[in-house]
Amino acid sequence: STPLWIQETIFPTIKALSTEGDFIHRISFLNSLRALMEIELPESFQTEVISLMMSSANDGVPNVRLRAAQVLGFTASKLGEEGSRTQIRPVLNELAQDKDRDVQYFANEALKAC
Repeated sequence: STPLWIQETIFPTIKALSTEGDFIHRISFLNSLRALMEIELPESFQTEVISLMMSSANDGVPNVRLRAAQVLGFTASKLGEEGSRTQIRPVLNELAQDKDRDVQYFANEALKAC
């Protein structure tokens, strides 16, 4: 099936972007994760994708945290209220208190999707 093929063939490359030194790679990583949330994923794979998104909320670069907030907001709209309340809302609440004003703004916008 397509999700299995993606998980086995493409995902390792996407995952490798998360540890790249250049923040542009990490933003591309988040964009790729968002694209994965567009398709129906097996639950265990979706859990791994969401976990990686949430870990990006701790990135040292504000632009990555900002993009993480946007991607998490999109994901919350896909998960529904229960999933977003338990998994995503706590991370977005943290980002809403970020030291960077732009990160705060996008986290607050994303919270509206929860």
